[in-house]
Amino acid sequence: MATLRPLDPPHKGIRNALSQLSLAAGSTAASDIAAVEALVTLCIDVLDFLDEHADFEEKYILEPLEERVPGAGAADHAAHQELETKVQGLRDLLTSLTSTPNQDTIDAFYTEVVLFQAAYLVHMAQEEATTERLMMEHFSDEELIGHQIAIMGETSFESLLRMFRFIAPARRLDENLQVMQAFRANAPEPAFAAVLATLQSAMPAVQYNALIDALG
Repeated sequence: MATLRPLDPPHKGIRNALSQLSLAAGSTAASDIAAVEALVTLCIDVLDFLDEHADFEEKYILEPLEERVPGAGAADHAAHQELETKVQGLRDLLTSLTSTPNQDTIDAFYTEVVLFQAAYLVHMAQEEATTERLMMEHFSDEELIGHQIAIMGETSFESLLRMFRFIAPARRLDENLQVMQAFRANAPEPAFAAVLATLQSAMPAVQYNALIDALG
């Protein structure tokens, strides 16, 4: 049985991203135009992150699992379609935030964000209890690492920075250290520097400094 948990990094990142979004939506005043614009930008980033994760999960979790355990991915696939409808609904609401920003609109948007967050958290918990366990039972660590490498190869650098921004603050020091050591060994220096800059802005200072000290 594999020891690698393939859904752990993205799901921790999604929980972080959704928490940021609900916090921003609940604390934004319609009279603060800059804050409204920042909320819209954050929401687009979060929803793009979710869409990209769903695509990769279909390709590198559900499709391979279906080949070895027929029918195992059906429930998750249906749930993904339902969640995508909710994602599109949030994208549609963004138009009203920018065209007619008022507090009632923002408050209604906050309610939709919280309901969406609740549904997504339940979905991820169900995946971790069933789908991830099946992946660990039917795939080796080497195969799961191969999936991760393939995902990295298909990810644009802009999306990669977004992944680091949401995922790294939600993971332990030893987990981030392992990822960053491998990235430093294989990425060009400017790319590594860009990731460090992203982490510095995304992490609490204590967490970031501990990572830098560990990297040496």
